[in-house]
Amino acid sequence: MNIRIALSVLSLFTIASSNAQVSTGQPADRVLGQPDFFSFSNGSDANDMSDPADVELDPLTGSVFVADSANHRVLRFSSVAAMTNGASASAVLGQTAFGFSVTGNSASQMNTPVALTIDTLGTLWVADSANHRVLRFNNAATLPSGSPANQVLGQAAFGTNVPAAGAAGMNGPAGVVIDTGTNTLWVSDANNNRILRFDDASNLNNGAPANNALGQENAAGTSPNLDQDGLNMPNGLAFTSAGDLWVADFGNNRVLRYDGANLKPVGADADGVLGQLTFVSGSSSLSASTMNRPVDVDLDSGGNVYVSDRNHNRVLAFSAFSANTNGSSAVVVLGQNTFTSSTVAGNQTGFDSPRGLFVTAGGQVWVADSDNNRVVRFSPLPPVDLTPPEIEVKGKKRATIAGNRAVFRGTASDDSGIAKVEFKVPGKRGFKAARGTENWKAIVRPSKNKRKSVIKIRAVDGAGNQSATIKLQVIRK
Repeated sequence: MNIRIALSVLSLFTIASSNAQVSTGQPADRVLGQPDFFSFSNGSDANDMSDPADVELDPLTGSVFVADSANHRVLRFSSVAAMTNGASASAVLGQTAFGFSVTGNSASQMNTPVALTIDTLGTLWVADSANHRVLRFNNAATLPSGSPANQVLGQAAFGTNVPAAGAAGMNGPAGVVIDTGTNTLWVSDANNNRILRFDDASNLNNGAPANNALGQENAAGTSPNLDQDGLNMPNGLAFTSAGDLWVADFGNNRVLRYDGANLKPVGADADGVLGQLTFVSGSSSLSASTMNRPVDVDLDSGGNVYVSDRNHNRVLAFSAFSANTNGSSAVVVLGQNTFTSSTVAGNQTGFDSPRGLFVTAGGQVWVADSDNNRVVRFSPLPPVDLTPPEIEVKGKKRATIAGNRAVFRGTASDDSGIAKVEFKVPGKRGFKAARGTENWKAIVRPSKNKRKSVIKIRAVDGAGNQSATIKLQVIRK
């Protein structure tokens, strides 16, 4: 996941970044891997997916990368193609061409890739899980299909896939994140129950050892643990511009936060926890403050925290205001309409075992909906405009006439724009539209049988809000 900037905004039913928000239960607006929101078949062609595990956007080009795990490949969609439902990928890594799903451990092959991260230079890192390694691809947005990786960590060289512990080994890596500012790579070494740190990562030799580990007391440790310094099958990672590392601690049903992670010593304690009230609780119950097998975590530009809660078939969002408080409740849920449901669904609002996710700076939430064999996107909804427009009358609000009509003029204004200005004459049915909007003119023809008529006039904005009603008087001589 990319680096995020922290700033807090809290809402009861929505979660906001700087100027955008997603809402509980809202529908997705884009799907890749399927022709529509109600299909969920799998395949290996350019427009198919099979158990997608992660999604990432290239900050340079806007290209969308998908770890298509059961097809043992990474798909690349151009930024234009990614805006079309069911679009075909433009390139594939890990296979020689579309239509293949062969496993292998060479520099151009993969075996169950499950996590991705891209730095600001366009370098793609892939957690090639069943090969027990992490691969690096330079200039990933322009690579032709079948291109070989430039670097391997976790194995001494390309062509091997031995699971191992120790500083240079890996066993089922399930998460990667790059701190672009320091070129520091963090890897969730899931089956070794630890997080590895590689300093100056892109300049390391193949098979180089990690510089540090969290979750174990030393490089030889592999035991799972439920406490403040332990981990149990850690998965997705996120890193913030403040230097904080967030970890989806899959087996412990929680998300952990390590403040100033690059400076932490081996085996350091976590500083915060979400999904549990304490560091020694591992409940998998269903509520706004609990999780069941969280797979990934990311932050938006407002510092709000998003978690893919896989076994509850949902994505939780925690406001930046509360995310630093242990055991906080989420304020938004995607994939469900409430925090107490976990229904499986293959439609525009539901999930079936969501895994990796990515949140853009603009607040779009991309989710690898794995068992539906697709990637879906949720775009921020515009804020609800509840502010009524303003309307004013130029000159007097009373007119004395000898003929059959009176004319009133005025102005109206609103941030959503003025849809119409309308007035009602007593004794006549309904409102009638005035001429113009921001600058309006109302030609009033009152009843000939009344000496005094009270006219009601109001403005309606683009969101349907009505202004206060102004009363105008027309008096016949």
